[in-house]
Amino acid sequence: MAVRVRKVYPFTPTFRQVASLYEAAFPACERLPLWQLSWNGLKKGQEFLAYYDKQTFIGLTYTIYTDSLVYLLFLAVEESKQSQGYGSQILAQVKKEAGVCPCVLTIEPMDDPNVSNRAQRLKRLAFYEKNGYQALNHFYFEGTERYQILTTDKTLSLVALENALAKTFLGKHGVRVD
Repeated sequence: MAVRVRKVYPFTPTFRQVASLYEAAFPACERLPLWQLSWNGLKKGQEFLAYYDKQTFIGLTYTIYTDSLVYLLFLAVEESKQSQGYGSQILAQVKKEAGVCPCVLTIEPMDDPNVSNRAQRLKRLAFYEKNGYQALNHFYFEGTERYQILTTDKTLSLVALENALAKTFLGKHGVRVD
């Protein structure tokens, strides 16, 4: 099971597969416009990638690279391909590309025991922890949404993270780290 990578370009069969997974995997309130991701993915410092096992589409990532960190904004694996090691392979590839820079991602927070998808949140956290990510006692805010920050390096500069995200979103989404 060797994972292959393809860049996502607008108006291609790969784009259609990625769009379908993206819309299924992320609630509308958490999604950025797909056209924005696909066009920004063509810029230096941002990558929109599709992952395949031979010819079978397995997942996607959208990653932002800065001089001081790598931010994994979106990661999704096709439901039929989950729990088969593909997500771990994708994360290993992101870490390899990051080199010495810390990798950062955000997930739904764990501090509300009454949320309807608590089991799913805990499973997601365990997956990331198994792959070398650690939860920080800090949160990322995007508009009205709040997310737990996970990183491969607990010495991560929160200022650097906030600046990288604000620059990426051009201040349009009211991002902050607290």
